[in-house]
Amino acid sequence: MTNTLVLFCGGPTIYGGVPKPLQKLRTGETLIEHYLNFIKVGVHSTIILLVDQASEHDFSVLLDGLNSSAELIIFPCPDNSSTLAKLKVFLDSYSLTDQPVMFSYPDIYIDGQIEQPGHTDIRLADKAFISYIPVGSRFPRLVIDVYDYSVQGISFHSSPVPANPLHVFGGHLLVRTSLMASFVNTFLAETSLSAPSLEFDLFFWLINTLRMHSMPIHGRWIQADSPRDLEAILTLT
Repeated sequence: MTNTLVLFCGGPTIYGGVPKPLQKLRTGETLIEHYLNFIKVGVHSTIILLVDQASEHDFSVLLDGLNSSAELIIFPCPDNSSTLAKLKVFLDSYSLTDQPVMFSYPDIYIDGQIEQPGHTDIRLADKAFISYIPVGSRFPRLVIDVYDYSVQGISFHSSPVPANPLHVFGGHLLVRTSLMASFVNTFLAETSLSAPSLEFDLFFWLINTLRMHSMPIHGRWIQADSPRDLEAILTLT
């Protein structure tokens, strides 16, 4: 339902001297190339990459030779900035018509679909949506209401043998740009944390202030972290 996809493409340069999105797969292509080629044609008209300034040139060279149906835009952010810092810089500086935008990561693959709200969903007026999947993950655990999919809580707690499904953040944030800018500014004005995170601290605040809903992921979900994961994404079509 969204025309614009924004990808967090920063991170430490520990993958052969480059950040994770630029790491090479055994096929010779980078992770970000594979991700952009995996996205279905026509789903997004614009894809924006939030990158560290130090990596801007490498991304530019790479994307210059990539054939994509979407407009690809590189947006440089301060080096070593967090996802929350990148989000704020983007919302404060990028000229974008107020619309629902999907934020995600280039190492999250879905062989299926996300149950997104429709364009006329009234919750888009004052709520943010995050995806979830019932698996173990490095992302926080979510407590989801089984009847209306509202988010009831968030936690880092993980049990090796949970009695009930473990719902974790699936790596997608869907929200109107002006609304998210307001959320971020209000949160930062209220928090006393010196280095708050997007994926836990801001989400925790949104949940506690009843500003969060969820989007279930249907199908296979792969977080491309390990060599086994990287091989798995190469089998997706």
